[in-house]
Amino acid sequence: MSLLDLTRNAFQSGLSPSEWIQLCTLFIAHQPAYAVEDAEKTLSSQSILLISVTSCLRHLKSDSVLILFRTYPGDPALQAYIRRALQSRLLSLRTFIATFLQAARSPELHNSATLEILCKTAWETSFSHDLRSSNPPISENPDAALGTIRDALVLLQTVNTITTSPVVIDSASKLLFLLLDSTADITSVSSVQAMACIDDAKALLQFLPLSADVTAALRSLVASLSLLTDEVPQVSREVQRIYTNHTSLVKGDVLGPGSGGDNLPCKLLLYHLVSSRATNYTCAVDSHATTLLLATFRAMSCPLTVFYVNLFTACVTCLMHNLSSGRRSLWRAFVLGRLPSILVLFQKDVETDSTSDPSSALRDAWGSVCVSHHTDHIFQYDHGLTAMSTDPAEITSESSFAREFTQQLLSVGLVDQMFAARLDPALTNESFSRLQSEARETNIDLEPYISSKLSPDNNVEDISKFFGRVYEDFACHPVLVQVIRKRFALLTTNYDIEGIGHLAKALYTNYDILDLLSLHIKIPELVAQALAFFESYDCESVGDPQTAVSHLGDVLLFIQLVAARYDLQPRQLGSRSLLGLDLVHQADELTPEQNTACDTWFKALFDKGSEGIEDGILRSTRPKTLLTMAATLCSRAAMACFIHNIDADTLNNGMSYFLGPLLNWTLVGIVKMLLREIRYTKLQSLQHLNVLRLLVLSQSCPRPVLCLCGSGILRLLSDPNLQRSLPDDFDIPTIRQKVDEALGINEESLILTPAWQDQPRDAIDRAMAAIRSGGVPAIDVPRCLAVMSPTSFLQLFWTEFSIAASVATPIDTLRYMAVFVLASPRLPGTPPLLPIFVHNLSPSLMDSIDQQSAANQSVHSELLASIISSAMMFAFYLERAISASSEHHTVFGESTSSMASRLVVDLRHRKHSSTAKVVAQRLTSSSVFVANFPMFKTEI
Repeated sequence: MSLLDLTRNAFQSGLSPSEWIQLCTLFIAHQPAYAVEDAEKTLSSQSILLISVTSCLRHLKSDSVLILFRTYPGDPALQAYIRRALQSRLLSLRTFIATFLQAARSPELHNSATLEILCKTAWETSFSHDLRSSNPPISENPDAALGTIRDALVLLQTVNTITTSPVVIDSASKLLFLLLDSTADITSVSSVQAMACIDDAKALLQFLPLSADVTAALRSLVASLSLLTDEVPQVSREVQRIYTNHTSLVKGDVLGPGSGGDNLPCKLLLYHLVSSRATNYTCAVDSHATTLLLATFRAMSCPLTVFYVNLFTACVTCLMHNLSSGRRSLWRAFVLGRLPSILVLFQKDVETDSTSDPSSALRDAWGSVCVSHHTDHIFQYDHGLTAMSTDPAEITSESSFAREFTQQLLSVGLVDQMFAARLDPALTNESFSRLQSEARETNIDLEPYISSKLSPDNNVEDISKFFGRVYEDFACHPVLVQVIRKRFALLTTNYDIEGIGHLAKALYTNYDILDLLSLHIKIPELVAQALAFFESYDCESVGDPQTAVSHLGDVLLFIQLVAARYDLQPRQLGSRSLLGLDLVHQADELTPEQNTACDTWFKALFDKGSEGIEDGILRSTRPKTLLTMAATLCSRAAMACFIHNIDADTLNNGMSYFLGPLLNWTLVGIVKMLLREIRYTKLQSLQHLNVLRLLVLSQSCPRPVLCLCGSGILRLLSDPNLQRSLPDDFDIPTIRQKVDEALGINEESLILTPAWQDQPRDAIDRAMAAIRSGGVPAIDVPRCLAVMSPTSFLQLFWTEFSIAASVATPIDTLRYMAVFVLASPRLPGTPPLLPIFVHNLSPSLMDSIDQQSAANQSVHSELLASIISSAMMFAFYLERAISASSEHHTVFGESTSSMASRLVVDLRHRKHSSTAKVVAQRLTSSSVFVANFPMFKTEI
């Protein structure tokens, strides 16, 4: 009889674990050939084999065991045998785990219930207090330990393949983390074994969603093992050496140690470039984007290679943050379709600032990101993107962000073919996108090929499908933008109403393309061009005025939608034509010409004897005038129905004209007028309500109208006072559903919004939470300034930051965020926050800090000095970059040297303030700060 036979018979006879252990002990005592370790290996193997497979121990037969596996998968009685063996020390934990994980490689053990109880037994036993120190879970031999870890990696991959049960996957993850956490010295393993383990770990990080603990432990393992291989590129070591040397050099400076070691400034920079696309100093203008990049690089004061590493890793973080948007993500369009061309210009500007070759620095940085532990984030992003894809054509082996970004760098000349092939052998000189290949097949260049797809000969639906293909082809983004820009200019200049109307409709029905355009060109200029065309157009000499007005309406819907989507102000558009469209004008407020036109249109629309809208009316009325009068016409008609001058059918018939393409472009002002009058009159006239319901529920109501008026409609429907006055037949759910669909609102997107006065505080809190979690901090400063005054906002900003500093938030983190808030360029007309903070708020802050306890005073004085120095240095570098780009204007209302001079006077006059002394001492002790603001050396 063997130990296997004894165990099988004991299990089938129903013996308890204690009785089985007694028999095993007696059996081993009478078998001198058994060494202790052999016995425990056999015990472990047999316990597992009873459940699954015997192939890991060649000297045992498995015929009868496989029958038990089929009959008793995951049997708790067998688990009890294992637990008892471990508790009695007859079986060591390390031997059980190693043998189990080896056996788990066989498909015969791939039963989710079995794997769960074995993993759970292993990690629960490890945490048992009486076994923790005397029964380690992994061998002290480095090679054996690494082999066990590789088996655990395979097991985790296996359970993710055979089951979706979170319990089973969590048990395998905990076992892997236990082994990784218990591994001590692995520095003596062979480079071959280290490389094999690195490959297994990276495959796991690439394809599986792992917990934060397991991910961090695996990254640490990969980083440690990478040092033992001969495959780590010299560039990675060089980047690390540069960074280490740099941080030691700047240590002690008020501008902060390790300025190049954190990618938070780059994340904030990228967020500003993408989120403020319609304002100044964003990615839409080449010179403005490169100016911000240059200022950020100089402010970080790090080697160019390190800056690029931070920039690239920040890009991956931003992509992960926006993963839910899938392949049509705006961040993908920016990183892959826009950033490479910006970097080309940045390379030229930075040549004078860097001692290293910019081209080599970029290649070294991207190569380092692709082979270091940062690639784990890329693998996770690729895996997440693949998991979200519903189109089988999108799920290909070529779908890789690293490959796509390398291809874009290659296409703009930032890297050469030799580097690209070394990084990814699949990239070749003849790598053409699908659209480029199609254009080559037709023997025309890409630009005319794209232009032909946008002609009026193709309907809007076909153009939308083509836009979808272009969005996925990042190399074609700049070409598409140039085609649209040129067509827009040509069509408006030639007054081609059909062409411009067709193009405008294709654009306003595709939000993704609008966002793509905003990454490459100044959207305000495009809208201003369209608005000027609309204002100057008349139908006096047009052959078919009804068709012309319909096309012109598409132009206006494009203007209104884009202006609202990007929050464009009248000063950006050079016109105030879009303001006051919901106003109802009295007869004495209109010119004689407008009064005549208003009477003519009222009779044509709301007179029973009218024959409709004739061409003569359209020829005699400028579209701009008709847009201004539309709300007045509808208000007069509703009031006429209320006093019974016209009946409800006549009112509805007249309003139906506004649902056709001839007049639907006037609906934004009409709907807003109805909402205002319903709210102000408290439903004294149901006619307004009926007209609103007619317009909103009509299938002909353009989606842009619902998008522009949707929030007002939802506010009206949510008013409890109005709800009590609504008639029973007013279908609120249907109206709300239609508006929600237009706005893209669903249950998952609903977020409880704080009261308007609390929104700035909430924005700051959310940004700080994002920083702590490693995400992308997003704070809309202009929106905050719309809620409260600049001084109040800055006071709140300081309060939140000082609280964060008091609870050990790193000062570097706070000053990076402060630079973004205080020194990022804003729209003209937005108050510059930096001089307000330095001159208006800082004196009161110093007085307040002087009254605090010694501990708080030390922390907050240091924070204030760090914020002032960092923000002013960034402002100085930005000012210098703007001057170098041949632009001559001040971003902050005054020059940085003027701000510094005023600050010197303020500090010199506050000799009795201990906080002022600390700030002055910290600023004057910074060699970088004093070099750029010499008045701090001579005047303080």
